[in-house]
Amino acid sequence: MIFSTVAIALASGGDLFFLGELYAFGALTAYMITNLSLIKLRFSEPKLARPFKMPLNVRWKETEIPVLAVLGVIGCAAMLFLVAWLHEEGRNFALLWFAIGIIHFVAYCGYRKKPLI
Repeated sequence: MIFSTVAIALASGGDLFFLGELYAFGALTAYMITNLSLIKLRFSEPKLARPFKMPLNVRWKETEIPVLAVLGVIGCAAMLFLVAWLHEEGRNFALLWFAIGIIHFVAYCGYRKKPLI
């Protein structure tokens, strides 16, 4: 609801380009976190039954590292860095976006009584 309200405010002000950049930044962040989660799961639960595995896995010790997920993290991180480096508004809102996300995550973990990682 919060982000929808922000989107409506930006759209009503006519700044649709900036709104598009914000949502692209959010999508990139989500893709990077998804890939990082896949890599972490492979290390924390190496014996978990997986009916589907991504192609191009590299065996290391007792687990298989998904190469495409590693490339996804590198690519998304590079693009996020470029957004933060080249766009002042992107840099400012990136920090705000991450701060809000981290605060929400910590509060949610506290509410559910779950460890942070």
